[in-house]
Amino acid sequence: MAEAQTHRDLLELADSEARLATPDLQILDLEIVHLDITDIADLGAAELATAPEPWLPPTHWRQHGAAASAKRCLDVVVSVVLLVLLAPLFGLVALAVLVTSPGSAIYSQKRMGQSNVPFEMLKFRTMHTDADDRLRNDAALWHRYVNNDYKLEPEDDPRLTPIGLFLRRTSLDELPQLINVVRGSMSLVGPRPVVLPEFEEFRADDSYRWVKPGITGPWQVSGRCNVHYPERGQIVDDYVENWTLLADIKILAQTIPTVLFRRGAH
Repeated sequence: MAEAQTHRDLLELADSEARLATPDLQILDLEIVHLDITDIADLGAAELATAPEPWLPPTHWRQHGAAASAKRCLDVVVSVVLLVLLAPLFGLVALAVLVTSPGSAIYSQKRMGQSNVPFEMLKFRTMHTDADDRLRNDAALWHRYVNNDYKLEPEDDPRLTPIGLFLRRTSLDELPQLINVVRGSMSLVGPRPVVLPEFEEFRADDSYRWVKPGITGPWQVSGRCNVHYPERGQIVDDYVENWTLLADIKILAQTIPTVLFRRGAH
């Protein structure tokens, strides 16, 4: 009998401990809500409906595969041929830059490239070596620069060297960018590479960032400095959305008279 009583006591003790370890739902005043599986499906559908649609570049497929390879092949072949043929001209321009102002013949500047990756764009130097300081230390000059789409009229630009204006108007200062094309940071044809502050002029989802910037492009053959924002951004959008290799070849052909007749050049 004593053993049976002891066994019952142990069972009661274990039961009381179990009740203490398990919260009473009534004591905690918890309410169990029944959620049907169809409700979960409806919630998921509603969340998907309100989520922003992911933005893909309009040329996501066009500049991949064979199309991308053909564009790259055109870039490399044409650039290498021009670098060889124009080597004497490169030497003459470099000598003229060195003779007319102190500093190096080639100037590099950080520009925004494909996929928002900055790169060093090469140019023949058309400005004094302290050009950036002259611009940023003069509040009025900086204001005119920003309000004029990040450029200055030649007669108002104290940064230009004696030969700088000639090189710009003839576009000879752009020739070293053929090296950028061979390296792969630029293309022969594409949106004009912009300085980092100017990049803010483009929309956050703008197609500018999905293609390589170019030595020439739709903006250059559409009037260059005579075309301002937001029209310039729209020109870039139209180019990217309707890109074909044939369109690039047409722009290259249109660039020749644009440069010779200095259309929109400063």
